Amino acid sequence: FQIVNDSTIIGGVNLTAFALFSEASLDSPEDFTRIVPDLGELSVVADVAADLLDRIELMFFAGRMDSATRGILEEYARDTYEATQDANLTVQVVLYAALLTPAYAVIGEGQ
Repeated sequence: FQIVNDSTIIGGVNLTAFALFSEASLDSPEDFTRIVPDLGELSVVADVAADLLDRIELMFFAGRMDSATRGILEEYARDTYEATQDANLTVQVVLYAALLTPAYAVIGEGQ
């Protein structure tokens, strides 16, 4: 059991960001196996923002993301993919942004 507060939310999201963006393992010896999240299921739909958000909503928000949060993240996903044409980067930044939302703090952390 852990109380959710600003420190625990940001700490969890920072750990996720490290796993998403870092080339090294967190506080581990050099030869330690790096945690590499498999973003394949999300990357295959990154070029269609609505499809990407459908999966993120189901996987991280138990299907209960509010429409305002979804709208913002969907626009961010669309803009990111259009600007970069990089499915993996789009998934990384949109997932990071999703985990920073108040909606995730309320819905996602409690799962």
